[in-house]
Amino acid sequence: MTALKTYLPTLAKDLGKSTEKFNEWLRALVAGKALLPRPGRGPGSGVELTAKSLATFLLALLASDFRNHAVELAKMLCKAKPTKYRRCPVTGADNLRDAIAIGLEGRGLLDSKTGSLWQIIVFRGRGVATLYWRMADGEILPIAFSTTNEIANDLFAVDAVLHGAAVEKIVSDLKLLNQDLAK
Repeated sequence: MTALKTYLPTLAKDLGKSTEKFNEWLRALVAGKALLPRPGRGPGSGVELTAKSLATFLLALLASDFRNHAVELAKMLCKAKPTKYRRCPVTGADNLRDAIAIGLEGRGLLDSKTGSLWQIIVFRGRGVATLYWRMADGEILPIAFSTTNEIANDLFAVDAVLHGAAVEKIVSDLKLLNQDLAK
C-alpha cells in the first residue's frame, strides 16, 4: 500500500504549493472524517493513495482556502450528483468524487483513447462543480454536478480550477505508481 502522504510532496511541487501545507490539509481531512486512515503507525498505516482518496483531497483544495471549512465542503462535494443525468455519461459514476476518481484512473465508459478528464472547476460557495472531458475529436464535454437541485446565483462567486496540465500530470503519476506497485 502506498500512503497518500507519500504522494503529497510530488503533488505540492506540481501545483506550486508546500508539502507542509498539504500535510496539514491531509490531517484536517482525516480529523474531519472526510478521509479514513488505516489503523496503526508506520508502514501500512495512514490514508491509502487511491484515486478516490486523491479525488477527495483535490476537492478539499478546490472547495475553500480555509482547511476547516474545506473539509465539510469536500464531504458535500464528494456526494454531488450530475445535474442533467442520473449518472455521469462519461464515467457512469453517480457522484462527483467517483467521476473524478475514474477520470484520474484514466478509465470510464469511454476509454482513454476516446476521452480523458481535462479540467475540474469548483464554484465555491454554491456546491457546484463541472468536470470537463477532452474527447478524441477535440470536443470539450462539460458535465455539471451539484449538491442541491437549486443552484445559487451569487453575483460575487469565486471559482477554483485545476487545469488540464495539472490533471494530466496527476493521471500520469497515478499510472506510474500503479505500475510500480504491480511489479
